[in-house]
Amino acid sequence: MTVGELGADSDLFALEDGSLEPVLTELDAPLTPVLHKGRVYVHTTAGAPRGRVLGHDAETITEVSGIEDFETVVAETGDTMQQVAPVGDGFAVHRIRDASSVVSVHSADGTERYELSLPEFAGIPRGGLGNNRESAELFVFLQGLDRPTGVVRAAVGPGDGPDDWAVLQSPTLPAELDPQEELDLTIERRWVESTDAASVPVYVVHRSDIKPDGDAPTVLYGYGGFRIPLLPSLDPYRLPFLADGGVFALACLRGGSEFGEEWHEQGAREHKEHTFEDFEAVAEDLVAAGYTNTDRLAGWGGSNGGLTVGAALTRRPGLFGAIVCTVPLLDMLRFHKFLLGEAWTGEYGSPEDEEAFEWLRSYSPYHNITQRSYPATLFATAAGDTRVHPSHARKMTARMQAATAGEDPICYHSVEETGHGTGTPTSLEIEQTLDKWAFVYETLDIERSSGIEARPRSSSRPDLRQIRSRHPVQVRPLRRQHRR
Repeated sequence: MTVGELGADSDLFALEDGSLEPVLTELDAPLTPVLHKGRVYVHTTAGAPRGRVLGHDAETITEVSGIEDFETVVAETGDTMQQVAPVGDGFAVHRIRDASSVVSVHSADGTERYELSLPEFAGIPRGGLGNNRESAELFVFLQGLDRPTGVVRAAVGPGDGPDDWAVLQSPTLPAELDPQEELDLTIERRWVESTDAASVPVYVVHRSDIKPDGDAPTVLYGYGGFRIPLLPSLDPYRLPFLADGGVFALACLRGGSEFGEEWHEQGAREHKEHTFEDFEAVAEDLVAAGYTNTDRLAGWGGSNGGLTVGAALTRRPGLFGAIVCTVPLLDMLRFHKFLLGEAWTGEYGSPEDEEAFEWLRSYSPYHNITQRSYPATLFATAAGDTRVHPSHARKMTARMQAATAGEDPICYHSVEETGHGTGTPTSLEIEQTLDKWAFVYETLDIERSSGIEARPRSSSRPDLRQIRSRHPVQVRPLRRQHRR
């Protein structure tokens, strides 16, 4: 078994005679063990920032004195390893190559036999390899920017390729919204230069008949944190926007793990501002490349991604026409005092530490609001969020409503029946997502042309332009900030 937090540094223990015996501890790296046919395979970034697979006989696993007693079964490559899944007599490995997924099949000794032939710009979510150890069947949760998540089965035989390749499940979409039917999409992977000469990959998606004219409504989505990679995937709620001539951009920012542990570290702790610089560089590139302009560009992010767009909002407000900031972290001097915040000090640094306080204060969105004009902004949260406290969104809204010198609305939306997102009832998810997209359509002045029926506006849902005046957050006098 492994012990660790949030995919961060973890330790390996073995159960022997009813007690836990330490096997690998104090590695300062995440690890994931797999037991298969008498062997323990360990996927880790210890000594290999992009990942490798170690192996050891299960019977003698408690006799090891350290990582040096393991043999390297699959060495580190230029790709970033994500998952190891036993299949047949060997195992399969999911890696990220240039921000897209690849899957290789290996013999028990680690010899690579072949790579599966996946579509261009394929994405496989974390844990997206399923397996049948006995019948040599590999199940792949496959997604892309032009296809919903489906399940394919590869029969892994003894040859140089899968004996069989079959689609087991593929969701159906209305023909007018199906990228495989009537909605013909173009996908481009661009490389954007950011600070420190970092090359940031960004996927740009739009209708094939849309030519860049500098005025397309565009949504830029980013996250950049906690070693979480952003891989190509299709959100069905995005399809009407694309059908109506919108451009969607998915940015793979530093702080994720698209290029291994180094890419993560470049966007964490004292280097966190690299994440924001990457997001801003991609926004500038979308304008410079002629896709859009600053009035028709929206930044969108949630949770840690809410911090990303919140920082962009206070750092570069003139770069965006709208911001959608959901379940966000925004007060970076008190985040550790609420809910799970203390567990994130490894990612951001602790405000209790004098050195970390300085870098957190330098970018904390809540503490960098000034009297100036801001773009139309929607802060969306949930009263039942047990991860990120809703107070982040509440007080950010209040301070921005008091500070903004512009006419664009600063909106706040909260729901009672749900939390951080996981487990949200489908009906409520639809309501929440439609509200966010309605905000984007309103603020970017998007004309609906796809012919898809929209939900009629009810009297209980005021025009978004009136939300600020009708539903303001109460603004109380702000206390001067003091360092302890």
